[in-house]
Amino acid sequence: PPGSGKTFLAKELNKQHRRGIINMNELLEWNVNNQTEIGEKATKYLETQRQALEVAKAEFEKASKKKPKKGEELKPPVEEEYQWIPYEIVEQLLSCLLYTSPSPRDS
Repeated sequence: PPGSGKTFLAKELNKQHRRGIINMNELLEWNVNNQTEIGEKATKYLETQRQALEVAKAEFEKASKKKPKKGEELKPPVEEEYQWIPYEIVEQLLSCLLYTSPSPRDS
């Protein structure tokens, strides 16, 4: 969750293990700002997911107004499940950042 110290923990692990940190928001933002093809693809994917979440919420609201069937448990959609970018897209976003000059890692 926001504000729980994930970035702080990542930075501490980076110091101890000398590993890089990838901020997904910055990675996506860089690709969008640089108008990469994969940045556009990721943005479209996230928009599709946002729309799917809205549909799921509407269906939940509609279903919650009805009496549930015996043994049926009604659960609201989990927003976080609609905010993930598939590994393949993340890999392409990262590749685009790493193999484009100049990249932020050069500054």
